[in-house]
Amino acid sequence: KRTFYELRNAIQAQLKTRPMTCHELTKGIPKARHQTIKEHLLHLQALGVLNSFMLEGKNYYRLTR
Repeated sequence: KRTFYELRNAIQAQLKTRPMTCHELTKGIPKARHQTIKEHLLHLQALGVLNSFMLEGKNYYRLTR
C-alpha cells in the first residue's frame, strides 16, 4: 500500500506526460482507492499545483508548472 506522498508523487508524475481525467488516473487501481485519488486531486488543486479544464464533456487535470 502506497503512502500519502508516494500516491501524490505518482499522480504528479503521470500528469507530467499529459493532462488526464480522473478516470484515466484511477485505471488499474482498486475501487476502494478511487476516493483517495479524488481527494489528492482536490488537495493538489487547492495548493495550486493542478488546474482542471473541460474538454468534450470530460474534466481533465493538468500541472500548473
